[in-house]
Amino acid sequence: MSARLDPPKEIPENMREIWAHIGGETCDIRTKLIFHKQLYSSEKWHIDKLNKAGGFLFYIIDNLFMDDLTLSLARLTDPAKTKGKENLSLLRLIDEVESNDFKNKMMAQYQKIKSLVEAAQDHRNKRIAHNDLNVLTQNYPKLLPNLTLNCLHSILASIEEFLNEFQLHYSSVPFDFTMLQVPEDVDNLMIRICKSEAYDALVKEGKTPFQYWEKFYGEPAQVNP
Repeated sequence: MSARLDPPKEIPENMREIWAHIGGETCDIRTKLIFHKQLYSSEKWHIDKLNKAGGFLFYIIDNLFMDDLTLSLARLTDPAKTKGKENLSLLRLIDEVESNDFKNKMMAQYQKIKSLVEAAQDHRNKRIAHNDLNVLTQNYPKLLPNLTLNCLHSILASIEEFLNEFQLHYSSVPFDFTMLQVPEDVDNLMIRICKSEAYDALVKEGKTPFQYWEKFYGEPAQVNP
């Protein structure tokens, strides 16, 4: 379940919960993008350590990150309703706006987001959420538009701008999504990987028994003192 932002009390009640949950989903997406950027740093030593620790696993995690982010961003730009059922989406939020002037303003901003998200929608519809026969049985990179991490960052930034504009209209107080803080999980992971390399070095130097690590392998109750 996505996070939920506390909506400003100035936002009308009929759209307060929609804004709160879309804002929470947006924060979740930003959190994942931050973790992805930290984990798959452009620095060669960083990638080398991930490859050494579990290259194929981290390759799969990279793909899962990309697909999950694509799916999440595409959902936020879905129609207000699909087959008669309401969606938690930007268009659903716009539908609740009573002022025609403000509704038209937000629709114009949504159109800018829509132009950015078309590639993500294609990947969601034909590869991630559904198995398009032609796409999956042929060389799908040639049948689908190019979708890069930079594209996802641009879509997120445009959605955050949309939500900020929405909040400013009612409360005159901006919400800075870029101030979002995340736990130091990636740093902790990299420290663990470096410590494992230090252990290997100690074993090689004869300063630590070769199978000493086995004492720490398993559930805490099963670990030998």
